[in-house]
Amino acid sequence: MVTEVGGYRWSDARKAKAVLRDSAAIDQWLVHCPQRRECVQAGGNVGVFPKVLAQHFERVYTVELDAQNFADLQVNVPDNVRAFHGALGEAPGRVGCHRADLAISHYVEEGGDVPVLTVDDFALERCDLIALDVEGYEWPALKGAERTIERCRPLLVVETKGHGKRYGYEDSEMAKWLTERGYRWIDRVNRDDVWAA
Repeated sequence: MVTEVGGYRWSDARKAKAVLRDSAAIDQWLVHCPQRRECVQAGGNVGVFPKVLAQHFERVYTVELDAQNFADLQVNVPDNVRAFHGALGEAPGRVGCHRADLAISHYVEEGGDVPVLTVDDFALERCDLIALDVEGYEWPALKGAERTIERCRPLLVVETKGHGKRYGYEDSEMAKWLTERGYRWIDRVNRDDVWAA
């Protein structure tokens, strides 16, 4: 049943208050992000995080895996948000959406017709932040952003709570990969690690 909570349309509002509360973490990320031109955010859900980011950035690119969440997101975000139904990954392709009990916990699975996009395909000239909350698919999404990361050196915010195991990697492997690219860990906000070049 579609409802409104906090000024957003939700088809599944069971975790609405928690998501709205967690979006306050953005202020803590932005302390480390002086330039605020363009950013990429994935795990767009119904649009809370992209909408808050849109108040700080000229343009926000957001990606959401689940079709129903994406429909809500399109209604909820302002015009400076470019929204895509899909998954951020290492290379273009197709994946499925594993629908968890809660709409905030859906994740990528094999098979399906959801398009995989890469951050590098956006060809951003001035990416200042990449924020990923994609239930364990963070490292594949970062690998698909490698050229953007090298060129723009954005602040990186990645959820790390062990879900990478479902894709065959440990959070420590992703951390090593980031360190090898000249990034250093600078903060932890809720379940998100903040990395800067």
